[in-house]
Amino acid sequence: MFTPLSSLAVALSFLLASQAAIAQSMPTQDANIGPSSSLPSITVYASRFEEKLTDALPHISIVTAADILKSGASNFSEVLSRVAGLPVRLNLDGSSNAVIDMKGFGETASNNIVVLLDGVRLSENDQSMARTSMIPLEAIDHIEITKTGNSVLYGDGANTGTINIVTRKNMGRLTVITGGLASYAGYQSGLYHSQPLENSELSLFARQYASDNFRKNSKGTEFSAGTNWVKKIDAQTDIGARFFASRERNNLPGALPLILLQSSPRETQVPDYDWDANVDARSLTLFGKWTLQNVQFAIDLNKRSRKNSDAYSYDAYDVFSGYHYDDWRQSYGNTSSQADTHSASPRVKINHFLVTNNVLQMGFDWLKTSKNGQAFLTFGCSSQSLTSLCGNAGADAGGNTYQIDHRSKGLYFRNILDVTVNDKMVLGYRRESYSQSRTVDYGFGPSTLNADGTTHASEFEYTKNFQPNLTGYLRVGRNFRVANADDNSNVLYAPDPIPLKVQTSSDIDIGLNYQSGAVTTMANFFRSDVKNEIGYDPSGCGYPCNVNYDPTRREGVNFSQKWAFSKAISLRTHLQYIHARFVEGTYAGKKMPGVSALSGNLSLDYQLGVKDQLTFTTRWAQSRYMSGDFENSQAKVPAYAVVDVSYFYREKNWSLVAAIINLTDKKYSDTGIYKSSYTSPFNLTVYPNPGRSFRLTGRYAF
Repeated sequence: MFTPLSSLAVALSFLLASQAAIAQSMPTQDANIGPSSSLPSITVYASRFEEKLTDALPHISIVTAADILKSGASNFSEVLSRVAGLPVRLNLDGSSNAVIDMKGFGETASNNIVVLLDGVRLSENDQSMARTSMIPLEAIDHIEITKTGNSVLYGDGANTGTINIVTRKNMGRLTVITGGLASYAGYQSGLYHSQPLENSELSLFARQYASDNFRKNSKGTEFSAGTNWVKKIDAQTDIGARFFASRERNNLPGALPLILLQSSPRETQVPDYDWDANVDARSLTLFGKWTLQNVQFAIDLNKRSRKNSDAYSYDAYDVFSGYHYDDWRQSYGNTSSQADTHSASPRVKINHFLVTNNVLQMGFDWLKTSKNGQAFLTFGCSSQSLTSLCGNAGADAGGNTYQIDHRSKGLYFRNILDVTVNDKMVLGYRRESYSQSRTVDYGFGPSTLNADGTTHASEFEYTKNFQPNLTGYLRVGRNFRVANADDNSNVLYAPDPIPLKVQTSSDIDIGLNYQSGAVTTMANFFRSDVKNEIGYDPSGCGYPCNVNYDPTRREGVNFSQKWAFSKAISLRTHLQYIHARFVEGTYAGKKMPGVSALSGNLSLDYQLGVKDQLTFTTRWAQSRYMSGDFENSQAKVPAYAVVDVSYFYREKNWSLVAAIINLTDKKYSDTGIYKSSYTSPFNLTVYPNPGRSFRLTGRYAF
């Protein structure tokens, strides 16, 4: 147990943050989404409270609704890649919920970043991705991207930062309808409607998407709908509710041998490969805020549920040596699970605490996740003598059931002091406790793994405005990730399962932001020393299992710039360089698999006239070692550079975006996997990205 006093006593200095460092992200008049709305001001929520854009810390960048509109992106993941310039890659579950890798964590990237919707977690407490596909782009006001460790405010998994999706608020009466067509029999539609009521506002939104997709047998459909209601009780008090529901249905084509990437990128792994992956999700949030003079109170109560089911069947004789029997060559399985998560996050912010220009923020996060599932897999048949048990997908075919329970409690504080007009300091600390249990039954009776403990995070930041248009900052911190029950499902047995240790990192970020009339620049150097990193090692236990890696290090540079050469021409670039490697142990000196050293994008915007704009974007990434290749001895996933072209036109309430994605029809992949136990060439596989495709999207606001 711990108390607020014991946590606050750990660090009682002051810390400083910049007050005007992200002014380069201020929207232009194009941010208007209504027929005649005035220029909106952006309210930033990255601190878990409302604040002005000019008060946000300098390592936060903003993607506005106008940026999203002109990009022609069809989903949230494309916005992150093409507009924000973040390194993303395909999600292997077939959905548009991309893997976001801000600091080179490769396979485990999704567990090292926290994605939020209006400050409430979308990131799951297991090994799955945050389900951003359910959010219609029409409902997004802006996106807040924090590119530094953020575990003090958001706890477990915020090692590389956070992404907060902020929905539209106070829009008055407004309706936005979108519709589009795309290659591979693709189509999409979207709806946003806001309606003022007495002392309140109600908004409704929905999204539909379907496509046959680039590869054979890879159809996908996504549908989501939701509502947001906010009521103003009085000038100091707001309450509200937000609800989302989504459904995803995907067919998966399987991994493709690397040697076929150039010749047959659209093929399935083997003929008649069949894998169906379905997800149904719901989320309900109740929220409120109350202001009493210099004190602000806020709370979020959230419940979200997710149902997954997978069913696959394919001829694995040529893929995996374990199926090299004439009477046992078909691999199949049926799995299903349901996860329910409850969370509560009360918090308080005290302005002018003890002294003028000092802000104290404190909060408590409580979370509980329960997950139940079952699986019947032919992989559970361990020898040829047992093939008689594998003739069906019943309980004798490698069947198991499991129950997971995970709980955490985190208490945190952050203090921000304006030392002078140009100097700020920030000091923060979090203490978090956790407990989890996993009970699994393979048909021989249940066995249980229990794990519990405490961990902490801390942060110190100093920001200085050297000039009105030049801001620098220094940030040091400690961040963490707790092994979830899925991580602990496949660990070392000696003879009982040994839970994984908490992953921690010591981080330093040094940044400089510059803004002039024509140029805005954000640049920072980062270094992260990670202990007990949680990941998968094919030989970590003498057999494939999840382990705590020997110490690793990431260091590199993030660089973003917008340069307006004239009223008609501007250039935007995002660049990330990462040196990710093991620094001790068996793999000392080896590079982290699945991580490109250099990646980014470059966009040229050409304003043809008052109403239209032409944009050329190139996205690139250097080659990377395949996931699982810890010895750095196998063929790499090849480097690539892809060109996209889009044309934006606006006429009063109407807008139109036409785009060609992958103009040169580049055959490439951003994901590769090495499995030494698989038969060549299936031991080196990739997941091909789409070839050339066309897209036309229309939008009407009234």
